[in-house]
Amino acid sequence: MNQLFKKILSFLLLFIFIPFSSCEKDSEQDSSKTKTKYNFTVREVSLSSLSHDTELLNIAGKIKPKKSNLSGKLIYDPLNDFYFDDTSGKEIVAENGQKSYTFQIITDDDNSKVENLLFTQKENGEYDAYRVQYNFTEEELKAMTIEDIAVQKANYTLITSSKPNFTGKPTATCWSIEVWVDITPDQGENVGFYQSNPYSGGYISIAKVCSQTSTEIETGTDLDGGNSGWGTGTFSGNQGPVSGSSIYTTPVVTPGTKFIKSIYPKILRSDFFNLSEKAHELSFNYLNLHNFDAISQSKVRGALTKLNVFNLSELPYEIHTGIFDNLVKNDFSFESIYFGNYIISLGYDAVNLDIPASFKSPMNIDRTAITNATTEGEKFNTIYDYLTKSLEFRKLFLDIFNNSDRFNVKFEINDHVYENNDPSKKEVHATTSQDPITKALTIKVSKQILISGTTMSQTNIENAKTILHECIHAYLFVKANNPSVGADFVKILDTMYPTVNEQHDFMYSKMIPTMQKALSEIRDLVTTQTGRTEVQARTMHPTITPMTSTPWNWDEYYKYLSLSGLDEVNCFKIDFPVGSDQWNLLGNYVKYGHDDLQH
Repeated sequence: MNQLFKKILSFLLLFIFIPFSSCEKDSEQDSSKTKTKYNFTVREVSLSSLSHDTELLNIAGKIKPKKSNLSGKLIYDPLNDFYFDDTSGKEIVAENGQKSYTFQIITDDDNSKVENLLFTQKENGEYDAYRVQYNFTEEELKAMTIEDIAVQKANYTLITSSKPNFTGKPTATCWSIEVWVDITPDQGENVGFYQSNPYSGGYISIAKVCSQTSTEIETGTDLDGGNSGWGTGTFSGNQGPVSGSSIYTTPVVTPGTKFIKSIYPKILRSDFFNLSEKAHELSFNYLNLHNFDAISQSKVRGALTKLNVFNLSELPYEIHTGIFDNLVKNDFSFESIYFGNYIISLGYDAVNLDIPASFKSPMNIDRTAITNATTEGEKFNTIYDYLTKSLEFRKLFLDIFNNSDRFNVKFEINDHVYENNDPSKKEVHATTSQDPITKALTIKVSKQILISGTTMSQTNIENAKTILHECIHAYLFVKANNPSVGADFVKILDTMYPTVNEQHDFMYSKMIPTMQKALSEIRDLVTTQTGRTEVQARTMHPTITPMTSTPWNWDEYYKYLSLSGLDEVNCFKIDFPVGSDQWNLLGNYVKYGHDDLQH
């Protein structure tokens, strides 16, 4: 995937596109010339791989905009109107050691002809840069035979030069293609890095300075030999050399350019092309996975035209990556695009958010303080990711509170967590607190419930329940509007729903059914078949006197698990009096689940 990305992306800025004219001449092959074979070495290169060639980098530096100091970005400057792919070029080294480097140019014309940027070496080792314009499209190039290519023309425009007197203005120049060489890889040297080239066969044009009075640039003729595959190494041409100074190039096109051209005029180019390298990589990897088919192109194009990429381009790259990662994971759905725009609206406040996880959560989550490098961190992240697979978890607040307002919550794992975050009080599984000034919400989870061998160790499904509880706790903080900083779940619940009837309605009509659904949706992810088999063999006793028996019931388990820890809530005390059959049944469901679902 990374290779495709390098071939497709990173188009750096060039100079202003202007109509070009070219001096031309009729050119015929001189039958008196001695025919000997050309020997070229051809390989794929990027500008970054040529850092040793200071003369080349010097001339390239005159083309790259000063602001393009970030490797791997697509940069557009409205003063100049084309990009070139500096990661997917072709190096040609002639037998005399003269070098040339060719890169594809991309413009906004859907039907544009193939254009290349050519750096050609002079006798003193310095380079000139030309814009080479052919009279064929990428599609036409793919279908060309040796006979077709033999009659092709090209215009050469000098766009920058190492000459001291160069004005900096693009200048039409007069070069005539004397001959096209059909190159064939030497046996044993083909390692295949040209096999992905979109046309069959490889052709190198050899151009010479033409007469200023010429009216036409023509190609050489009488080429024989068939199409041959690209390869690595030394290539033998089938024509004799021409005398005098020459420049060499080959038509270069790269995969994905048709799609790039299709989106080019439809959005502000400075927006998409200023997104991060990772955002482009994710997009084009997605397209490649779907073979650039019409459906995938339509989805990506739709996202790029509907997403507020103008504002996104101004935000840190972490946000670019998160948004495009989420788009890919959700098949560029409308919902993921809408959510992307929501994240963009948060601005820099979104920099630490786990965007894909937030998309499938009832709130925006920050997990930067939790790392998979620790046992407890890895377990927490795994369980949280399982929760995001539950549709009920995503709409938790909508179902419980009839509200889907979102807010940011940071998760932390502490060695020990105490009630009201006060070490003088009892140790608890987790707390939720809100900064009274910034209103930032933090959920602290105890390490003790995430690791084995402690008196507070919990099973995975119990930990999932704890996370659900704290998410609801966080929402209650927001809804309560400025509760005391460390107010626990019970206190806020009693404050928000002061009467028993109100608590009953909230807990049994909204909160518990929603938690039951969420836990049921992830049951098989957070438990094992062995554990489920063991616990399902249990016989439950709803009443002791008289003794009644029922098989294990998962819905009842989810209900009682969701109620555990709420024994101080007023309505709980009424519904589950200490020592009652109801109280015992709840305790047994929770105990058996804890004992058996560890396996």
